Amino acid sequence: MRFELTADQRDFARSLDALVTASDPVGIARAWADGDTGPGLKLWQRIAEQGVPALLVPEEYGGMGATPVEMVIAFEALGRHAVTGPWVETAAYLPAALADEAALGAIAEGAVA
Repeated sequence: MRFELTADQRDFARSLDALVTASDPVGIARAWADGDTGPGLKLWQRIAEQGVPALLVPEEYGGMGATPVEMVIAFEALGRHAVTGPWVETAAYLPAALADEAALGAIAEGAVA
């Protein structure tokens, strides 16, 4: 059995990595640690515009309905750069949100932070 990323998955990984790298993740993490969440939440919005929170949400609720592989790609990039923000919390909230269409839409848009 071979476990290789598809071309689309590799492109997604590269684009997310480039976005985060260009955003000064170290400076954002330092600001977050000092209590200034503004830069981190701004990065959250840029990443949400790229569709990362929507990976978690089924397509019928406005998400991308991604496979676990795409979610791992995203979380790997976010972890590698120590990106601040409510990533784990949003993923953990998902099972509770499955019964609430409005909450799923908010997650997909990146409005739940």
